[in-house]
Parts: sequence; structure tokens; C-alpha cells
Amino acid sequence: MLKDLKFLHIILLLLLGATNVIAQEQEFSLIPISGLEGRIETQFSFSEGTTPLWLNANKYGMSSLESNNAHIRIKAERKIDNDSARQWGIGYAADVAMANHLASHLIIQQLFAKIRYRKTSVTFGQKEETLNLKPHDLSTGSQTLGINARPIPGIRIALDDYVDFMHGWMGIKGHFFYGMQTDGSFQKKHETEQYTDHILVHHKAGFLRFGKKDQPLTIEAGLEMATQFGGTTYKSDGTVESNDKSLLAFVKAIYGGTSDVESGNYHSSLGNMLGSILLRVNYDRPSFAVSAYADHLFEDNSQLVLIDYDGYGEGEEWEKKKRQRYLLYPLKDLLAGVECRIKNFNPLNRIVIEYICTRNQSGPIYHDHTPVIPDHIGGMDNYMNHGIYGSWSHWGQINGNPLYRAPLYDGHALKTTNNRFKAWHFGIAGNPTNELSYRLLATWQKGWGTYDNPFTYMQRNFSMLAEAEYNLNSIVKGITVKGAFALDRGSILGDNTGAQLSIIWNGILCK
Repeated sequence: MLKDLKFLHIILLLLLGATNVIAQEQEFSLIPISGLEGRIETQFSFSEGTTPLWLNANKYGMSSLESNNAHIRIKAERKIDNDSARQWGIGYAADVAMANHLASHLIIQQLFAKIRYRKTSVTFGQKEETLNLKPHDLSTGSQTLGINARPIPGIRIALDDYVDFMHGWMGIKGHFFYGMQTDGSFQKKHETEQYTDHILVHHKAGFLRFGKKDQPLTIEAGLEMATQFGGTTYKSDGTVESNDKSLLAFVKAIYGGTSDVESGNYHSSLGNMLGSILLRVNYDRPSFAVSAYADHLFEDNSQLVLIDYDGYGEGEEWEKKKRQRYLLYPLKDLLAGVECRIKNFNPLNRIVIEYICTRNQSGPIYHDHTPVIPDHIGGMDNYMNHGIYGSWSHWGQINGNPLYRAPLYDGHALKTTNNRFKAWHFGIAGNPTNELSYRLLATWQKGWGTYDNPFTYMQRNFSMLAEAEYNLNSIVKGITVKGAFALDRGSILGDNTGAQLSIIWNGILCK
């Protein structure tokens, strides 16, 4: 609690300092509390078995697998869009929850100050960010930087919107982030083999847009990358190891400098590094819009560039390059989706279809060449898992796509036990009336476990969600009621049936 109060004090000081700077600008007079919004949400979940997938996943970690759970969440936020017409802008939020049967009883979900000058912004604290190049509420989520786990506190520099050049035919946006995970106590409680505390995190993304925004056809392409590094590792035999958190480690986390002790003699990247290559093609017409998108995950060079050097020597020369020989990897692992928006038919205005395959992982052959085996085949990538940092997760939830079974399902080890799978996913949404909106999700999945610990037999799973939201403004101003029903059927997640009820108030605290 003391650490949380200190963190809040720092945020408030930064916020006050930013306000003083902005107030000095002569173009306008900014009142930093104008447009302040409030939100109070009470949510109850009831399930037979664990909480079904789509009542738990992609909620920024504000969820639980416990059969019965509830929380009350209070948020005050000033959106930076209030200053969209100005060169300077400031936004901030305090978002806390009291919870029952979640990972902790008191949750500081968001606490941040965001300062923008023109299109460049700096965010201090922890903030929920949206998906890149995917529909936020109908997609299964991103492979690398998803919306499934609790946000990580840190500093984020970003171009949130595309900055145009070449007379508007191209645009660029992206972000750069350093932060620290807050789940050390959670890991200590749940990890039986080893756990890591004060894990440092770096992630970044960059995207290019080709085509003018007012043209029917545009193409967006980019890269997301993330690295876990630093921290202290507590092993099951009682030994404690301090991982590299020097200034040089912060630099290596950007590009993947070698020094990971997990790989012994092999020249692996520092810490747990992974990323995705993303692509989206948009075709927009007055009555409809269609977009096709792809998200290709990589854990190392074998899936990043799909080519590897394979000309090493033998024996004492096993690390020397002796001949010109290369190995090509097939592009088999991919999240591919299509989004269709129907602009003149509100009862059904959006449709999403996704296909996901993660089964290959550069193949089932050994991790690297050795003095005995000269062939370099960088297979068995073991997506989302890592020998030192457990997995790319935060508070037991995968930071990427939730179809990688969350460590929370197993409880004793912070790793995903199903990272080789194929899945089909469908989502639809609409607004039959001005007050009523809905969404339906359905996901079919086949899983093979991991290469190290495969399932004895291929396992299946079906998950669905039916959710409706009704605005009661005509009866009680600012009140929205949301209800959801979901289920899982199969051996990957088990047979679970659940319902969720949310009562939400939204209002303006300061005009």
C-alpha cells in the first residue's frame, strides 16, 4: 500500500508540473479539470466450473477464473481528446477497484498522466491501450501486445495517430515504452519451481500507412516487439540470481543484444524477447468497408526473417561459419482475419472472421546446433514461454492472445501449457436501436500442448459469448446495464457455463 501511495504522489507531481507548463502557453487558457468524466461499474460473475473464456479474456486483467467473482470499479478520467483542437493537451485518470475473488482485493487498474504536444505524447503511469490494426471488441486479440492482462506501469512515448508525409500518401505512428511488472508477490504465491520479481519490460511498435486517408484503399504495415529483462530470479533450490538491469541492459532490450544465460553457449537475445509482424489492407466505400489483417508471431530470427544460417563446422569448429548454406522456414504460423463493416444496417453492422495457427513454431527439431550436431535448426520456439521469466504474462494472464491457455488455469507454474493450436473465431455486433447494442463471439480450437509437454491426444474446445448492453438514459440518466452469457465445452478449458451482470454509471464531473 505504501508503494502505491508513493506512486500516486509521483503521478500527481508530474501532473501538476505538466499543468504549469501548459498554462504558460499564450495560445489558450487550459483548465485541466474541464471535461473530467466519472464512471462507476459494479460487476458480478457466476459460473459452473471456472469462468468461461470470453467472460475472462481481453478485459485488461480485470477478471478471474473463480466461479463466483465481483468487483466495484471507480474511475475519474480527463480524456486528452478534450484538447484535440489545441497544440498542447493533457489527460489523466485514476481507476481503482475493490474486488472479491480476483487476483487481489484492491486493484489500481489505471493511474496515469498523459501530455501531448501536437501529435507526440508522453504517458507516465499505467494505462489501458487499444489493439493495433484489429477490431478491439470482436478480435481474439494481438499476438504480442494484447488487451488480455493488466497494464504495466511505466513511461510511454508515442505518436498515437498517423503523421502524414509525401503529401498525405504515407503516414507513420508508433510508441516506445519502459516499465516494470507488479506481479512479484503473485508469482511467489503461485510458482512452485522458480519465480521472478521486479521484472523490467520494454516494448515498442511502429506502423506505416500507404495511401491517403480519404482514398478507398489503404495499407498499414508494422512491427510490435516486447522484452522482459532484469528482475531477480528466486530458484526452487533457494539460490537467488540478479538478472542484468544495467544501463547497457536497457539498450540491449531494444534490439536483442546477446547475453541470455538461459541458453548457455548459444547467443540468444537478452531476456525474453518476442514480437509480431502486422499487416492490414482496408477498402472503404460509402455503404461498406472491408479489411483483411494478419499478425505473425516470432520468438527469434527463425520466424522473424524465415531464413537461418546453417553452415557451421563440427567439433572444435562448431561455432565457426564454414560454408554458404541457409535454411528456409515455411510461413505456417499466423493469425489472419477479415473485418466487414456494414454502414447502413445497424442491426448487424460488423462481422469478423479469424483463423489462427501456432502449431509449427519453426518445426519440432532441437533448439540449436551443438559440437556433435552441426545442423542449425532453430525449432521448438515454445511461444509465450521462457526458462527464466516463465512466460509473457502479467498477473497470470497472457499479455498476448488469450487462446494461449493462461497460466491461471494451471496455477502451479506461470507458463502456458497449450501454445500449439489451430482455431477459427467468429464475431458479430450490431445496434438494433439507439439504446441497445450486442456482440456474439464463437471460437473453435484444437490444441496439442507444447513440444516439451505435448497432450497425449489432440484436445478440442468450443467457447462462445452472447452479450447485450442497454442504455437507460430515457429512464435514469447515465445508467447502462450489460448482461452476458458464455460457455466453454471441451478438454482444453473444461466444461464451463457462466453469466455476468454489469451496472454502469457514466457522467460528467466537471464541464
